[in-house]
Amino acid sequence: MMRNMAEVLTIGGVTAFEQGHSFDAMHWFAHAIAAFPRNREDQANNRLRLRVLEQQVPHLRAILEGHGSPVWSAAFSPDGARVVTASHDTTARVWEAASGRLVAELKGHGGWVSSAAFSPDGARVVTASWDNTARGWRTASGRVVAELKGHGGRVSSAAFSPDGARVVTAASHDTTARVWEAASGRGGAVEPHGAGAGVLT
Repeated sequence: MMRNMAEVLTIGGVTAFEQGHSFDAMHWFAHAIAAFPRNREDQANNRLRLRVLEQQVPHLRAILEGHGSPVWSAAFSPDGARVVTASHDTTARVWEAASGRLVAELKGHGGWVSSAAFSPDGARVVTASWDNTARGWRTASGRVVAELKGHGGRVSSAAFSPDGARVVTAASHDTTARVWEAASGRGGAVEPHGAGAGVLT
């Protein structure tokens, strides 16, 4: 449970977040709306319900709308000013937390983007994808600065080291985690796990 930050709620590719609410307080709404709308009418209905929610819940700050498919993850920048989301539509997106304005669209992966996270200084984002790669990006411009290739399966998660100099990735299908130089993408030192054991995070 997140505290003193924001709760993130993802419904059919639309991400809404609240300041200072526990997930349990919004759990009813997650069940009230289908997580994966099957058609445009369902998506439109979800957007309408979110607008109604915005009027009913005074702590709702912004609705981050624009992904073309369900959103897998959402995370705040270290200063809380921005949010990065990762989606089945093969992109990640950076948003202003206060207004919901789109800052940058991170396009280039050839498969679903399973996770996205900011660097400690907030200037970069790292994404993990089902195209067997991870990528480093400039937060402000959306420009790719490093492509991390070497996994033999879908990459499920990626995160920066506390100093921002390295990135660790995990791939459930090749049963490894790997460590890379964040700036260049070099490295990929393997941390093997037991045979047949998937690595998710």
